[in-house]
Amino acid sequence: MKMSLRLSTVFLLFFSLFAQAQMNQTDSKGRKQGAWEKNYPNKALRFKGQFKDDVPFGLFQYYHPNGQKRAENTYRKLTGICYSKQFDEEGRLQAEGKYIGELKDSVWNFYDSKGILISTESYVLDEKNGLSKTYFDNGKVAEEMTFVKGKKEGLWIQRIDDGTVVAKANYVADVLNGEAKYFDTSGTPVASGKYTNGLQHNTWIEYNSEGRPTVYVKYHWGKEISRKDVK
Repeated sequence: MKMSLRLSTVFLLFFSLFAQAQMNQTDSKGRKQGAWEKNYPNKALRFKGQFKDDVPFGLFQYYHPNGQKRAENTYRKLTGICYSKQFDEEGRLQAEGKYIGELKDSVWNFYDSKGILISTESYVLDEKNGLSKTYFDNGKVAEEMTFVKGKKEGLWIQRIDDGTVVAKANYVADVLNGEAKYFDTSGTPVASGKYTNGLQHNTWIEYNSEGRPTVYVKYHWGKEISRKDVK
């Protein structure tokens, strides 16, 4: 019985050493092949996964220094494209979306510490491109904005948590330009006018609590130059 136990121990030790010897291999061209693992300086596991001709494939798992999973990337064959889930040091999901190589692409979802969706963002090769939204805890949209090559472009809308719109404006190349309207929490107009290159310009209108115009304000490149009350 003791001999059998010793043989089993020797076999397990040999198998472990053999498995380690097969880890982190490169071919004659220096390309990573097969199973790879890397550790932090404190010896904790940093990542593990598989390579084929230097290209990751299958499931790759990354870890925080405290041992909690940091990311889980599932690769689409040998394309370099993967679906990623990312976690904080407590193991809570923070974000999920697609990478092409190491660049974010398509729609990404981001979560708070309670696992509640707080934003969705669209990317093309790591630049925001397309519709982005932020959310209240109740799932209502708080803000929405379109990006083109990383810059705000088009209609920007802001809401309160019951869905009421409190701001509408327009961006061109990351700068406020064009019509803008602001509302109170009941949806009644508060002010409206135009931005030019990020500055209030020409005539803006202020409204009373009933939504009727009460003041016309003249701006010149962000500076108020006249104010006229409506009787």
